[in-house]
Amino acid sequence: MITALEPVLIDSEIKRGISLEPGYAHESNLKRAAWHLYRYTKADNEKTIELFERAVAENPNASGRHEALAMGYLWRLTFGWAEEPKCTIAQALAASKKATELVTDDAYKLAVHAWALMWGGDSNLAMAEIARAVELNPQSAMTWGVRAMVAGHVGNADVATAAIQRSLSLSRESPFLFQYASGAALGYFAQQQWSKAAEFAETATLRRPNGLTGWVVLAAANDAQGNSNSAASSYLTLCELCPHMSESWLRSFMPIHSRPLKDAIFSHLRDLGLR
Repeated sequence: MITALEPVLIDSEIKRGISLEPGYAHESNLKRAAWHLYRYTKADNEKTIELFERAVAENPNASGRHEALAMGYLWRLTFGWAEEPKCTIAQALAASKKATELVTDDAYKLAVHAWALMWGGDSNLAMAEIARAVELNPQSAMTWGVRAMVAGHVGNADVATAAIQRSLSLSRESPFLFQYASGAALGYFAQQQWSKAAEFAETATLRRPNGLTGWVVLAAANDAQGNSNSAASSYLTLCELCPHMSESWLRSFMPIHSRPLKDAIFSHLRDLGLR
């Protein structure tokens, strides 16, 4: 049974070659769900959610199952797969909150809840939850990484850029590094450190090429630096990943709480052709 979703441990288990492939009768639904979670495709994510929803129904008092289910919903949001984003945000918030209610002093559950709160638009509570997570486990690359991500999105640039450096000093192997790097890129962009913003945005795209936020910030940061060819190339990749993209859709998709930061990014994207 997965009692706590420590992403690095699950990812390491997969990389070591333990059989998590679906179709083996001896594997639990939880392991199958974890396998699908790290495939990073829409179809796999839907299977992840289905299996974790089933696991929660089987044992609604297992906090780790709610935490893992919340991650499935957060992936649906992160990659732009949610057909009804408000509904998915509500589901992520409910699942992550339930996990923290069942176990009140677990840093990873608090980090996932902060992540969901970021999507829900509650800047203050998101920052408070991730601060508690860091306090509970200051040696976790994940808690510091999520702090960088949350702070970058809510507009606390100084916290975001400091947190990513602390996270990287602890580990560079997290499967969620692309998310942490995206938050750091937003922080550096807000500080008008265009080259650092581009550096971390590029890290995000290299770690997870189908993640949208990395390409958004990379295109905008390169445009801000006057690197027109790199900016155009990044924007083209973004369009290929999201052919239905428009400014209104992208604005609603990206949970950036700072209006000046959001406006600055979209000003550069409009220079590149976003309408």
